[in-house]
Order: sequence, then C-alpha cells, then structure tokens
Amino acid sequence: MTAPADTPVDPALARAALEVAIRAARKDEAFKAYQAVRAAAEALFAQARNRGVPQVELRLPDGTKLGLISIRKGAEIWTVDEDTLTAVAAGNDPADFEDVIDPKALRDREVIDLIAEHFPELVTARIMPVARARYQREWEENGGKITDQSVGERVRVAEVEHMPATGEFAYRPASKAGTLIEEAIGAGLINEWGEVPEPARALSDQNRPRKRKTQAERDEAAAAKLTLLLESLNLGELEGAVLEWLGGKPWTGSARQARTATGVLADFIETAGDDYGKARAAILGRYDELHPGKEGEPS
Repeated sequence: MTAPADTPVDPALARAALEVAIRAARKDEAFKAYQAVRAAAEALFAQARNRGVPQVELRLPDGTKLGLISIRKGAEIWTVDEDTLTAVAAGNDPADFEDVIDPKALRDREVIDLIAEHFPELVTARIMPVARARYQREWEENGGKITDQSVGERVRVAEVEHMPATGEFAYRPASKAGTLIEEAIGAGLINEWGEVPEPARALSDQNRPRKRKTQAERDEAAAAKLTLLLESLNLGELEGAVLEWLGGKPWTGSARQARTATGVLADFIETAGDDYGKARAAILGRYDELHPGKEGEPS
C-alpha cells in the first residue's frame, strides 16, 4: 500500500527504509561472495584432507589465533554380506531375530487378512534393528568383522569403501575473530584477500603515515588486477560463466564482485604453483563439478 502523493514523508523514516534496502542488497551480495570463496576453498581443502591434513589453524601474521578449520574426511560406504551376517547372528543369539511379513504379501488383500494362519511361508525372519545396530558398531570398529561366539573368532561380514574427501569443512572462529581481522586489515597486516604484504613494505608502512587510496582508486585497481588475471588464464567461452559463479549472478563488474573473483582466481593460481595452464584446468574442472551439464550457465 503506497502513501497518498500529498502525504509528507518523514525523513527519518525514509532514511531508515533506504538503509534497510542497502544493507539487504549488500547482505545478499556478501553471501554470494562467501559461497564462491567457500566453493573454491573446498577444492583446496579436499586435496589437503586426502593428503592426511585434518585441520588448518588460522593465525594473523603476528601470531594471533583466529580459529580453526576442521576438514571432514570422505564418507565410508559399507557393503554387507547379509548371508554371513545372518549366519553369525543366528549362532550368537537367536533372540536377535524377529518375524516380519514379506513385503510382497502386503499387496494382497486376502494375505493381509489371513496371512498368519494361511500363508506362513510368507513370514520371514530378520535381525532386529537394535541388534543390527549393535553389530554395525562392532564391524565399523573392527574393519568389517564381528565376533562369532560359536568359534570365538571374528568373521568378516562387511567391506568398506573410503570415498575421497569433498573439502567440506567446519570453521570455529576464536573469540572476537571478526574484530581482530578487521583491525589487521586496517593496520595493513593483511589485505581483504588474506594476502600478507612483503616485510619491507609492511615495515615501511609502519614508519610513515599511510596514504589512503580513494574508493575509486581501489575499485580501479581491483578491476585492473582482474583483467590481467583473466588474460593470463584464458578461460575462453566460459569466462563469463566463471565470473558469475565466483562474483555472483548477474555479473555487473562491481568492485566487490571484482575483488571476490580476483581473490579466488589468485588462490587457484597459487595452488597451481603459478602454472596458469594448470590453474585454468583446476578452475574449469571445479566449475564443471559444481555445474554439471550446464556449460556457460552457472546454477
């Protein structure tokens, strides 16, 4: 419902409403940027976890702790030999079994009504869920084996397949980590992409007043850096789609989008040891993983 044209607008009310709209727009853009950075980080974290690295401690250049990244290992998929499990369970404790109705019987109305008396062959036995859960804990703890009490030995009833890590992680920030990060950026210890300035430059900056760049100058520098990276990477027809993936869709070329995309692309290049061909392959490979069957159209 809109106010009548001749109704005066309270300036404070109008300003509050505009601020809400601005913050909402920035929140959405920041969330998209976070998703892009997280996706790129997961690609690196997956490689690290598969090399046996379970955690990454976060510290500022001066040693201040910011928190801990815990990288989850890949899933374990167990394939159970049901016949062997059933035989071992039957010998261990017949009370672990219960009678159940064969699911096929439940589609027959007559069977439903008279099954117990007239169709006993459709009644089968299975290990009760609580007993099966007990056996599962045992085989997971013993590499797929459970104890056969009749012979006093462990029998293999399951095989496990260890899936590669996906890079999924959990971040536990230290107390006041956000404030510490902003202070470090403001002091020039790090930039907003996590890069650490060269020691000589950092020392020089401490000994003389810093000349702050204007926002326009920072925006221009971000756009120029992104342009150089894209020229070096030569992403071809997928360049626009990759930018929308990293910076948010639609790609408007805003300074915030440029900084986000530049930071992530730089991470890929650093991981590839400054090998732009290898970095390009990693970027396009990660894009294809996240957007299967949608070449040039990020989801």
